[in-house]
Amino acid sequence: MTGRNLKKGSFKKEENAVSPVIGVILMVAITVILAAVIGAFVFGMGPSKSAPTVNFRAYSDTAGIITVDVMGGDIVDYSTLNCTVNGGIPSKTSMPDTGTTTAGSSFSLENTTAYSGKCTVTIVDDATNTVILQTDVNVV
Repeated sequence: MTGRNLKKGSFKKEENAVSPVIGVILMVAITVILAAVIGAFVFGMGPSKSAPTVNFRAYSDTAGIITVDVMGGDIVDYSTLNCTVNGGIPSKTSMPDTGTTTAGSSFSLENTTAYSGKCTVTIVDDATNTVILQTDVNVV
């Protein structure tokens, strides 16, 4: 059989290609995946730091001095902790500059003008920007 013996119109011209359909499906799938990834970043659904759970107890049994005990919980770097009393930074503290919290340890907060009456003690973890302790203490 040679090319001359082929009848005219023996090849159907009505066959549709599958390529455009697959191309459209792939384009839609890529668009959906990109929208999901961008949405996760915009709305913060990605991985985040969890807030530490450290148990602190603040009390006063010495005139003008607030004592803070570490009762347990997660280990946190002292360098990331920020302590305030009544919104102000204590002028004198025995909190370590380095190291980590350990159950049973304690530190004191003092001020040049001694604390008295009801004081609000706040401890914030600057690494995660979370309040770990906020309590009122009656200072003797």
